[in-house]
Order: sequence, then C-alpha cells, then structure tokens
Amino acid sequence: MPLRDRTTRKEKMKTETDQGEENIRHYYRYAVYNGFGAGFIAKGPVMLLALYFGASNIQLGYLASIIHSAGISLLLLPVIFGGKNTVRVHATIWVVRGFICMLYFILPFVEKRYAVYTIMAVYTIYCFAREIGSVLNQITRKYISSADNTGEIIGNSSVKFHRSSMIARIISFFLTSVETISGLTSLLVLQFVGILSNSAAAFQLFKLRCPERIEPYSGRNMLEILKDSVLD
Repeated sequence: MPLRDRTTRKEKMKTETDQGEENIRHYYRYAVYNGFGAGFIAKGPVMLLALYFGASNIQLGYLASIIHSAGISLLLLPVIFGGKNTVRVHATIWVVRGFICMLYFILPFVEKRYAVYTIMAVYTIYCFAREIGSVLNQITRKYISSADNTGEIIGNSSVKFHRSSMIARIISFFLTSVETISGLTSLLVLQFVGILSNSAAAFQLFKLRCPERIEPYSGRNMLEILKDSVLD
C-alpha cells in the first residue's frame, strides 16, 4: 500500500475518532441539561400548578396518566418525519417541548376555570413530544456508541441525567415549600428555568453529527413502534 494512502487512512480514522469523542461529550452535556429540564417542567411542578388552580380529582388523574398514553404519538413518527435526520428531528422536538411550556405564563391572565384546561392541553403536547424524543434518544445513543463503550455511555449518561434531575427536584421542593416564596410565581419560575435547561439540551443535540435517518412509513414499522412503546 502506498505511503500516501496509509497516511490518508490514518487521518480519516483519527478524524472519525475525534468526531465520535466530540459526539459523546455533547451527548453527556445533553443528559445533564435534560435532567434539569425534566426536573423543572415534568409532572411534579405541573401537578402543583393544577392544584393551585383548583383541579378536580378527574383532572389530576388525567395529568397523572397522560404520560402513559402518549405513546400513541409514535404512530405519527415515521409518517411525518420519515427520511429526516434523527438528531435534527430529536433536537427540534425538544425545542418544541420546551417552548410549548411557555404557554404556562399566560395562566395568571386566564380565568381560573379555564386555567386547568390550559395546563392539561399544554402538558398533553409536552408528553407527546417527550415520548417521541425518548425513542429518538435511543437511536442517537446507539449511533454514537460502539460495542466497546455502549455500557459506559448508557451508565454515564444515566448517572448525569438522574443527578441533575435530583438537584432540580431539591430546588423545586425548596421553592414550593418555603411559605414566603411559594405560590404561582415560584411555580412559573421553575417552568422558566426548565425551559432554559431544555433549550440548552436541544442545543447540544444540534451539535451532534449523526447521519442516521428515521425509517419511512410502513404498517409493520408503526405496529412495532406501538408495541415497543406499550412494553416500555
């Protein structure tokens, strides 16, 4: 093999290795920011918002269960996004997930009887986006890992996510427990911080280099996606 070809191959392998390491760094940062976002804009703070506006038991039950029913949205994944870049769709869905939560800031200006329905609508869209993003996250993680480091990446990203999520929940507990600072303002502050964290997570996703594309629509694919969602 000519020396020039060997040099070119080594440079290509080095570039691919550097790109892989950079992808992993961005993915770990995504896990950290995503943990903060989940801790601030997920079910707990939303339930507190609903309680603040006098949600009924049925409405609270809906908010508690919709996350388990949102998997139906995965049926639309190959139909709407078939052939699109996986990471780009994931990042865009995460941006939507965060910005839809900005609708919570209209709650102080909505009549109390309509406020809970607003919360239910926003949280439903949030859950649909979360479910789609969770599936795409598995595809992204599978791409950036190899047989040698899959376990390490899964373990490290899970630790980073749960650590930042726990910190977010501690902060949420403090803001909603201290009488002098608790109330609607503190609940909306949590949402604001969560939106910022969620946007930072999406920014890290946009930095990933992944050529994987979502498999286009087929009836069999849709049934498999629904089955996996139910089993998960």
